Amino acid sequence: MNKLESRVEKVVKESFPTGTKFLDANRVVSESGRRVKDRDSWAAEWFARHLSHEQRQIVMIAEVGREIPSELTALLEQFATESSGDRRLVLWHRRSFSEMVSQLFSVFRRSRFRRRSFLGGETDTEASMEGMGWRFASSRAAIPLILDAICPRSLCVDFSAWFPALCLSTIHYFVPKNVSKEYDCTIIIPARNEAGNVREIWERLPRFGRSQEIVFVEGHSSDRTREEIETFLAEDGDRAGKLVLQTGKGKWDAVQMGIRESSCELVFILDADLSVDPEALGEIYHEVCEKGWDFINGTRFVHSMEAGAMQTINYFANKAFAWWVSVVMSVRVSDSLCGTKVFFRKHLGYVSEGLERIEEADPFGDYSMLFRLREVGGQLMDYPVHYRARRYGTTNIARWRDGVSLAKVVTIAMCSLRSRRDRVVGTEWNAATN
Repeated sequence: MNKLESRVEKVVKESFPTGTKFLDANRVVSESGRRVKDRDSWAAEWFARHLSHEQRQIVMIAEVGREIPSELTALLEQFATESSGDRRLVLWHRRSFSEMVSQLFSVFRRSRFRRRSFLGGETDTEASMEGMGWRFASSRAAIPLILDAICPRSLCVDFSAWFPALCLSTIHYFVPKNVSKEYDCTIIIPARNEAGNVREIWERLPRFGRSQEIVFVEGHSSDRTREEIETFLAEDGDRAGKLVLQTGKGKWDAVQMGIRESSCELVFILDADLSVDPEALGEIYHEVCEKGWDFINGTRFVHSMEAGAMQTINYFANKAFAWWVSVVMSVRVSDSLCGTKVFFRKHLGYVSEGLERIEEADPFGDYSMLFRLREVGGQLMDYPVHYRARRYGTTNIARWRDGVSLAKVVTIAMCSLRSRRDRVVGTEWNAATN
């Protein structure tokens, strides 16, 4: 295995949780698939022998060029139909010098970075994989040429997410096309001095999931927020809702209390200021079910914002923090401080010394959740939300004090989390030979 292949393998492993089983499709084909004539039956028999009782998440990774060999096509098509485990497909290809130069000039022309087709020249990659039973989930550039070498290895940084033109490879993630799951859902709504908003949130929240519970965490309000929540919870007995009285301070403390008071596997966080439409949670739930994302991060910078929704200085500060966090996470995050986030409870169990230091300094919890995902391995998606101006009350954010706190959090992450280039995730890489 050459250096590029080793680095791609490491990047892919870091994108999935600990305990994931990995299959090297190219090695399977070279050692088994090319010795048979009936490729379709061979693929089915191979999966029956090796994965018939496997229930863990299974990721198949394959290097592809301009075309996919027929043996590999048969393997990928069969893998899409297998019922064992939670399946993902990762394709990667080596970028030619001409592709890199073309991408670099597109940056100079201020073109947005787009997923480029690599199968069969003009053939659309996503359409090709759709025919094999796979739906596109995400893509990323990897393996920076120069920046890895000049950046101190003691810092947790990776510039590949923001400089794709300098990368040697692109990695594409796929999920089975016809597989959809349902989850039990918890919606946590921290609320402090939001008496004019909480009832509207309750009435507008869509119903989704196998089951749904709505947890309001009231944080020492000086208005009638607590009384208002108690009133509509008593009036509407058809929905599972509860009120939790916060004992500590800050949004992150409120979120943690809400998590402890709930039990569902999929957790939604929604701010109580109505800056994001409650209806958006239903759309996000559909994305999680259909595409298998581990973490959905709301982004306010895709759709046009409502007038007065964000002050100019806040806009540029949010952009700067998003860039900084992306470098630390090695995944492009367009908005690191949007209050709308969705994640799985299972990812909260991972604790490290670096994460503990981050949580102590984090005033809102956004970075605690993002950096935890980075540590456990998982796929993140930015989901565009419409950002609206506050209609009731005033913001609970202290702009300058909290800005300093956030800068401190990211600095701690850079210095205390394990370097992504050096860490080894406890996953199993299975060559899957006969």
